[in-house]
Amino acid sequence: MSDDKSRVLIVDDSPDDIHFVLENLKDEYAVIVATSGEQALELVVAEARPDVILMDVDMPGMDGYETCSLIKSSPDTADIPIIFLSAHDTIEQKLAGFDAGGGDYLIKPVSPNELLKKVKIASDYHQKFSALQAEKKMAFETAMTAMSSTGELGVCLEFLRKSFTVEKPSELANLLIESMRSYSLECSVQFRLANEVLNFDSQGVVSPLAQELLTRLNDQGRIMERGQRLILNFGAVSMLVKNMPLDDPDVCGRIRDNVAILMEGAESKLHELEMEQNDRS
Repeated sequence: MSDDKSRVLIVDDSPDDIHFVLENLKDEYAVIVATSGEQALELVVAEARPDVILMDVDMPGMDGYETCSLIKSSPDTADIPIIFLSAHDTIEQKLAGFDAGGGDYLIKPVSPNELLKKVKIASDYHQKFSALQAEKKMAFETAMTAMSSTGELGVCLEFLRKSFTVEKPSELANLLIESMRSYSLECSVQFRLANEVLNFDSQGVVSPLAQELLTRLNDQGRIMERGQRLILNFGAVSMLVKNMPLDDPDVCGRIRDNVAILMEGAESKLHELEMEQNDRS
């Protein structure tokens, strides 16, 4: 194995599935194998920690979701991207994978090309995520200052004020994400325009699973709550909030109301931007 190769950990109890993944990845990646969730937990804290994990969902003992949750619960391993492999193609299963901390979800049987593509995306995501950590820390400190100086409702007013000068959908998305950071919230945002769908994330890189959930749930109601996750759909704008403060119901309720105001403002401004674009065309 070459030391400069990205490391991929396969977690699966099926010899056939392990062989398939190993044969398709061995030329480009340094592959490590675990045949149980318990063994995977030992390997992720070893010296050669993986850059990407391919996690089978159905395993005896500790299943893939539980294993993923434990990996994501540790600050030392929480940044490792995890791709689930499963024969179950239901929205409930994919939501369970997202709730556990997964970044993508592949349905068996997987084609070799799809497998290589998804592993590369996850590996690139991991590299970008690591590079953004210093920037994220600075943004958090800025958010804390903004929170104390403007207050919760002030965030909404500041967003609406600044939105008047926005000229592009990407600028609007950045303004919306920055407003969410003022509440110490991480989120993914989707804009559905006439000719394209745009996805944005507060961490800089949108995971494939977050994109799929935003797309598949955009017609499932205006506001949906699932634990710390909050999904909002306002016209062509959808948002997935990842870390609502459930420990304080009063704060959580106020922030939920304020986020709805932000979404209404974003929806209105996006519609205005699209009309202006059509007029120029």
